[in-house]
Amino acid sequence: MAATVAGLAVAAGCGGGGDEDQPAGNVPADPGTIARAEVQRQVGTAFADGLDRLAVMNQPRDEAADLGQDVPKGLLSAVACPSPESCTVRWRTVKGQSRSTAYRIRAFRGACLTAAADPSLPNTWDATLKTTAENPLNTLIGTGQGCP
Repeated sequence: MAATVAGLAVAAGCGGGGDEDQPAGNVPADPGTIARAEVQRQVGTAFADGLDRLAVMNQPRDEAADLGQDVPKGLLSAVACPSPESCTVRWRTVKGQSRSTAYRIRAFRGACLTAAADPSLPNTWDATLKTTAENPLNTLIGTGQGCP
């Protein structure tokens, strides 16, 4: 079980934020090469996936045995990308509190991108592992062609 959750964190791109976060086989590209609507779509999809991972991390440990169950999670409200290099995501927490997170965008050839929260979000408690872990909303990996 713990290995499964840890694997989710690794697959989510959690990590240091350096070149090791660059999707394999991709090289940086001019951010303007990906249409703004596509950037917004990829950021929104990756953010929604991050909300799913955050919900799994925050579920009570005694309920973590069944990863297929529905768990309370936040809700994506809107994604706005005023430039190819930045986006802002508006969302609601499980408790209904409005939040906004800004992201710096890095584009790669093949319509792939990564987004890093700016400023970084604080670590969160992972109830399933009983330890703190990087917030899965810190680093988002796009869903474009060539993305991992």
